[in-house]
Amino acid sequence: MSGAVDSAGLRRLLDKEEIRENLYRYARGVDRRDWEMFRSTYHPDAHDDHGPYKGDVDGLVEWVSRRHALIEQSQHLVGQIAIDFLSDDVAVSETYEITTQRYSNEAEETIRSWVGDTRVADDDRLEIIMYARMVDRAERRGGAWKVARREVVIEQVYWRIIAADEVSTASAPLVRGPEDAVFRFLRAGA
Repeated sequence: MSGAVDSAGLRRLLDKEEIRENLYRYARGVDRRDWEMFRSTYHPDAHDDHGPYKGDVDGLVEWVSRRHALIEQSQHLVGQIAIDFLSDDVAVSETYEITTQRYSNEAEETIRSWVGDTRVADDDRLEIIMYARMVDRAERRGGAWKVARREVVIEQVYWRIIAADEVSTASAPLVRGPEDAVFRFLRAGA
């Protein structure tokens, strides 16, 4: 076997990395409530089936931002990503993810969607742990790989009520927006 790297193989590796980076930007965008970053991971005419929400990107951004306004903590942990190419500009990816989220009792609508009529006392929190897969049709258009169609397959959801005295933040207050540490570091530059 030759030590030379062929250009087609290199192009395929770069395509896979761009698809993966797009998935990582999606996770950062939703967890840090950066809705422009979140939106940028989709083509403008994309369709998303997120379970309760099925529709276009504008509707998805509105739906997710409304739900996340009352989510105190959110982490989308991206696991293995299998990418199969249908052509040079079309791929199907399957991404395993574990999502943890913490809700205050103010998120009544979202809490009902997960646990029915279970009540969360004023100072308590609801914690959700969800195991899911994102199945995407990614397309390269204008040189950029983005999601053209997504279906979120939720496999398991676990939840528990956390008493007020169990809730703590280890290193710093939770910030889900432009004042988060990652955005402060990016603004500061090199």
